[in-house]
Amino acid sequence: MPRRRRSRSGLRPRAAIALLAALATLVFARAARAYHEGDERLVDATAHTLRSGEVRLGLWELELGTFDFATIGTDTAPWVASFIVDSVVQNGHAKLRLLRTTPLTISVSAAVYHTDLSSKGRLVAGNGSLLLVPLSGFVSSDLSTDLSLHLGVTYAHLDAPDLTIDVGSSRAQTAIAASALQLHAMGEWRATRVVALTLQVHGQPYATPATVHMTTTDSLGGKVGFSGTVGPVDRTALSAVASVAFSGRNFNARIGAGYGALFIPSMGITIPIATVFPEVDAYVRF
Repeated sequence: MPRRRRSRSGLRPRAAIALLAALATLVFARAARAYHEGDERLVDATAHTLRSGEVRLGLWELELGTFDFATIGTDTAPWVASFIVDSVVQNGHAKLRLLRTTPLTISVSAAVYHTDLSSKGRLVAGNGSLLLVPLSGFVSSDLSTDLSLHLGVTYAHLDAPDLTIDVGSSRAQTAIAASALQLHAMGEWRATRVVALTLQVHGQPYATPATVHMTTTDSLGGKVGFSGTVGPVDRTALSAVASVAFSGRNFNARIGAGYGALFIPSMGITIPIATVFPEVDAYVRF
């Protein structure tokens, strides 16, 4: 009987995919810098800063290292939100490194978010301004050559002393003030020069209920007043996020997932709901 020849057509796609993956890994590894070593470190939620003259262009932040110990920048999301709320959300932040030693790095940061309501806003219409000021401190320590611990604290205060908001045919005169304290901790394991694994825990141990003073005038001229505090029904104030950080010569990415309340540490804002959420970021550094 003639010998049957084994078909290799089913193996070729697998072999091609494996070869492409191997080549991509090799190229990426060759292009990798010591992103997780020396003075090129994770800067989000840590005490580390960009190097002098270094630029970061990312999905969520645009930053410049003005000196080895100082970074300035702005968040992109508020600028994008400006097109939705029809009010320009101006914002900027700065981080200053106070101490850098082999075992310990300490820095402080401050940010400002400001907007003036538009009388023709599609979501919120009215007059007045909102000012949010978060102040943060960070401590980073290298426990070993591969393992680091980063601790942070953020105090944020929101002030809207004189708002006029149009609600249907009614107009409300409102004053709002609120503040909150957040605590952050992140463990970082540098698996390779290219890959780092992180675990973040966020908590909000203190928050003042929003103090609200409101006077509403309806279309008939009737007035209704309210003065008191407003707080969320769901007071979930904890979350945990696990992610993987990748780096190349210039391109960097982070992907992961978390569960708990939604924290925006840069703004000191917490949305107190319990849910699963993604962690995604991508940026270039040069």
